[in-house]
Amino acid sequence: SDCPPPAGPIMGGGHPPDTPSIRQPSLYRRRLALVLVGLPARGKTFTAQKLTRWLRWTGHKTEHFNVGKYRRQMSGHTRAAEWFDRTNTAANAERELAAKLCMEDMLRWMEEGGQVGIFDGTNSTASRRKMLVELCKGKCRVVFLETICNKQELIDCNIREKVMYSEDYAEMDPEVARADFIRRIEQYTEGYETLGNRVDANLYPGGEGTYIKMIDTAVGSGHMQVNRIKGHFQGRIVSFLLNISYTRRKLYFCRHGESLDNQVGVLGGDADL
Repeated sequence: SDCPPPAGPIMGGGHPPDTPSIRQPSLYRRRLALVLVGLPARGKTFTAQKLTRWLRWTGHKTEHFNVGKYRRQMSGHTRAAEWFDRTNTAANAERELAAKLCMEDMLRWMEEGGQVGIFDGTNSTASRRKMLVELCKGKCRVVFLETICNKQELIDCNIREKVMYSEDYAEMDPEVARADFIRRIEQYTEGYETLGNRVDANLYPGGEGTYIKMIDTAVGSGHMQVNRIKGHFQGRIVSFLLNISYTRRKLYFCRHGESLDNQVGVLGGDADL
């Protein structure tokens, strides 16, 4: 199994921890980078947050790293859609630097005992992903997770939420912000390279490597593609992603009035009010 074990030394067989016969798993095997891929408004951050909560609940030291936060710290909160144009060399360099700094912080966090880092960004080109793989080489395993959504109704809903809650559009007129964000998506779409394409095959020996592609799974009628997923832990992640609910649901909480049993201190049963 490649499930990341606890950060401390592994004991077993009644041997003391410094016994050479006990095989200690390498730090490389202990750590996992889940790298999100996808266009804006496709549910990457939602998926990252769901994964973070679940992995922590299952006992793994997990942290969510968002490239957008680094980009805003470096370049400011308000950037017009043209700043995301792939032909804008200076802006591209800033975005690549933000991604590099974010990954370096995530790897530093792993060195301090972290196990699963979730790297949240568009990472929409093969060259960006190659850079991230190079940074992780020998330090952690990498699994790419691409979210693809073709249902316009859901995309529009995500756009509305982005405009309402993103720091990029704070204090901006909602209609102006929406138009700008749609232009930003168009800029990313022009240079988008999905996982497992021929470009990746030329950059990586054997292709992109280990990845999961979630295609329209948010609408309940999609499917998932997996490539080179290994071991129990990675398999559990796939299983969890297959069962994520993306739709809003109403929860009803009911508290009954005082019952006859309550008056005499009796718990349980089906007493009258």
